[in-house]
Amino acid sequence: EETEVQKVPVAALRRPGYSHDALSAALKNELSFRAADEAAVRAENSRNDYETFLFALRKRMADDPAPHFEFASSEEQRLLAEEVNAAEAWTYEHTEEEANVYSER
Repeated sequence: EETEVQKVPVAALRRPGYSHDALSAALKNELSFRAADEAAVRAENSRNDYETFLFALRKRMADDPAPHFEFASSEEQRLLAEEVNAAEAWTYEHTEEEANVYSER
């Protein structure tokens, strides 16, 4: 027995997947999420750099003899130590700042 094959035209009424508008909106959201993630990484790196600077400054201040304090009075040394402590405390109180805030400090 022989099978007869007929070609039947088929029109695609819908394409699978997102519509153009939905795909554009999803892409826009994805780019927004990526930008937010990159900003968070930049902020964390800036915060770490700022903390590293403070720790290095504190270490230099504690070195014996401390060359940075050679010409500073004991009052000036005390004030600088207080400023470093305040800067470090500020860092722990402001963990969610943007990168430029840490850079400016």
